[in-house]
Amino acid sequence: MKISKQQRKELRELCEQKRGEEYVKWIQEQPTYTTFEWVEYLS
Repeated sequence: MKISKQQRKELRELCEQKRGEEYVKWIQEQPTYTTFEWVEYLS
């Protein structure tokens, strides 16, 4: 079964959108630090 270029493009866009949504959810779950907290952490 051969997939046309248009179908491949649509599948690639869906995959990129899904990965993007997962990345945004992951970023939102990560804790945020103030600048002062970050400096304390690094030292």
